[in-house]
Amino acid sequence: MTKMGRIPVSECSCVSRDVASPCGEITHAMSLSQIEAMSLSQIEATSLQLTRKIDKIATGSYTKYASAGHRYTVILCQQGHGRPQGLMLRCVVLFTASQAIMCKSGVSMPKAPGNTMRPSTAKDDGRPINNLPGLYPTEDWVVYYWDVEPQAELRSRRAVIQLPHGYADACPEVWIGGSGCVHNVRRWGVQCYTRILQDIGFDPSLYLAHDVEQFPSSDDEVISILINATHFDLPAHFLIASVQHPLLLFDPQGILKGSYTRWHTYLGALAYMFSNGKVNGYFGRLHAENRALYNEALTYILQALQQSKA
Repeated sequence: MTKMGRIPVSECSCVSRDVASPCGEITHAMSLSQIEAMSLSQIEATSLQLTRKIDKIATGSYTKYASAGHRYTVILCQQGHGRPQGLMLRCVVLFTASQAIMCKSGVSMPKAPGNTMRPSTAKDDGRPINNLPGLYPTEDWVVYYWDVEPQAELRSRRAVIQLPHGYADACPEVWIGGSGCVHNVRRWGVQCYTRILQDIGFDPSLYLAHDVEQFPSSDDEVISILINATHFDLPAHFLIASVQHPLLLFDPQGILKGSYTRWHTYLGALAYMFSNGKVNGYFGRLHAENRALYNEALTYILQALQQSKA
């Protein structure tokens, strides 16, 4: 990536839900042709390298806008898990007619529980889960996970997801606790890394339907294919993933290639469910540092639920 010197802040603007605001420190700039030649995963890697303090990039929020004759792309980055202020717009790639500016900002964004905490849409019919059936060759992966059902019952579950063929070859074996090819876990399911698709030569442009009514541009459809190929709703009411109850992902050969332990605990799920979303905490740290207090809180909630049913 070629550094082209510092550009005045006044020439850069950040976007938060279509509302422009002054941008923070500009880190790099490069020509439009240079950045357009980069793949999505390369842009992700560059953004992570430049901002450093970013924990995760919300790939699904990689969106194109148009304003005042200019076109630009925004990358939204998550500044940690479960912060009260929600997401922060921390790094932006701004496309103009002749240049692209990468900058950092501290623009607050509204919390978006609709994505992380929405209910799953997956049917519990025992079939392999594939968001784009028949579009490209796939391989069957098995995911084991824990689900908290509406009446607080904790249930172990198993599902088969179909990732693009060759995905397993690019994923190293891991121990429980190592994320491997698992990017994130949400209430509704699991997100695998989209960047691995580039490693295996998966080209989403080969599968474009060019449906302009659904996708205004081919870029929008490419992003949709990348996400649908790697993000899966799983049959569950409230999927949890903690040290006590990890999510485990096995490749077609039965080798553990991904796991996740940094999502809601059993206590966290119950607290969210029965406070109508007012309490949204993982409680993983409490479990690690004060197991007795965690168990006491869990027992209290379960007893309160039993009494409410009586």
